[in-house]
Amino acid sequence: MSKKNKRRDIARLKSKQRKDLKNKRRFKKYILSQNKFIRRRFPKSKRSRSESTNSYFGQAIEKKIIINVPEKFSINQDIESVLFFVYKNKKTVENGRFNQFIVDFSKVTRIDDGAMTILLSLFYDMSYKRIKVGFNNLPTNAAAKSFIEQSGFIKYFTGPLAKVKNDGLNVTLKKGESTILQRESATIIHKSMKTVMGLEMRNQKLQGMLIELMTNSVNHAYLNNEREKTWYISTNHYIDQNKVEFCFVDNGDGIINTINFKFKDRYFTSNEELLERAFDGEFRSRTKLANRGKGLIVIKNNHKNMTIKGLKVITNNVFLDFDSSSAIKLKTPFSGTFYSWVIDKTCK
Repeated sequence: MSKKNKRRDIARLKSKQRKDLKNKRRFKKYILSQNKFIRRRFPKSKRSRSESTNSYFGQAIEKKIIINVPEKFSINQDIESVLFFVYKNKKTVENGRFNQFIVDFSKVTRIDDGAMTILLSLFYDMSYKRIKVGFNNLPTNAAAKSFIEQSGFIKYFTGPLAKVKNDGLNVTLKKGESTILQRESATIIHKSMKTVMGLEMRNQKLQGMLIELMTNSVNHAYLNNEREKTWYISTNHYIDQNKVEFCFVDNGDGIINTINFKFKDRYFTSNEELLERAFDGEFRSRTKLANRGKGLIVIKNNHKNMTIKGLKVITNNVFLDFDSSSAIKLKTPFSGTFYSWVIDKTCK
């Protein structure tokens, strides 16, 4: 490099440094002026963490919203009400207008484990975005109140109600990206078999199904690899009936959006039929690997062979009930995949 070119490059670098320094000073001056304006308009005595005003430079005022859980918050009794509630609050989170949610259960009269598991997955998404979730009131209805107190979900909320203890049988697990919990899933199976059969034991088919569900969530459920890949398992033990209800949910993109369909199938077949065919093993996942896309067959076969009972699936805009062999189109879409099933003494 010649001396002339070297001097020219040095001059350009110094010029750029001067411009950067000038811009930094100008930005700092602008910030100071904005803060002065804010201090005049919002005196310190009037600034409170509960005030619902816009955020300003240097300090964010906490904006709360109270969300009332619908009266029938139950997958088994009013699935559309649950999904609309979840959809509406997901949109509220995406708009970013609030940083604290207060949940009010006071009007709830019907509630079940599936709805609470989906709600928990929604709240985890909120906490991941640094949104606080508080617990306002328990249901006034005695049966709904008893369910929430004994379910073990309260510990995931903040506030004094989070200290309510449960019997220790109901379990809720969550795990982050690229993780499959073999040991923890085995523990869940052992406790569940004790409730059903009276003795802790293995159930390899059921544990294999849980591993398949975790694997599907980690490897296939999220098209955007930058998102945190989370899934939830909850178990509800009905000791007097020797029965355990399982729920599994992830907030990925749903089965229909992550299966590798052909053009003619995707655009000329209903989502209800596509989902049924996916559980028959007609499609592979978007990874296009030979060993992929077989987990759905394992799940269906477990129901067919009576390893589990009452299998239900919600994904995208389809509700699939394996007991009645029916697939129903939903009015409200669900961005994720939800499974629920039961084991009891009649299961093999």
